[in-house]
Amino acid sequence: LLKPTDGAVQIALGALKSEVPEERVLAISALGSLGGKSAFDALLPMLGNGEPMLNRAASQAIARIESPGANEFLLAGIQGPAGPEKLLAIKAAASRTLPGVLPILVAIVQAGEKESAQEAMKTLYSIGGIEELKALCTAATATSDAALRGSLTSFCKRLASRLATDEAKQLA
Repeated sequence: LLKPTDGAVQIALGALKSEVPEERVLAISALGSLGGKSAFDALLPMLGNGEPMLNRAASQAIARIESPGANEFLLAGIQGPAGPEKLLAIKAAASRTLPGVLPILVAIVQAGEKESAQEAMKTLYSIGGIEELKALCTAATATSDAALRGSLTSFCKRLASRLATDEAKQLA
């Protein structure tokens, strides 16, 4: 038996194929409001399509979805193997409150796998706080990998600047 929202989700999914970007943005917004697994599954790839207006709309829509298992799906993707799904899940973490995600993102940065680490840094820049800054500054001084040390040091300075507290300035 179909629920009324199932039909609305199908219409919105169809509108994602529109040639008019504004119509796609409206469809993305509708999917975020309607929620559900099919909406969530359709929105996740929209984060990586290269169109800033659609990326932003998808990020906002994903943040609103209260689909059962959505947080667990994203956390599994973040902790999964390197690849496009991992990168999209890391991007989505910037839009949702995911319990336990910050230490996972710090660990990804510390591991140094280039693409995942870069995306994790972008997300941490948006949602990270003083504890993440402390962990990354400590990692920067502890690593023997010169490239990773340089990248972490640079990132710590940017994050400290965004946090704009005396403690953050002292750490960086």
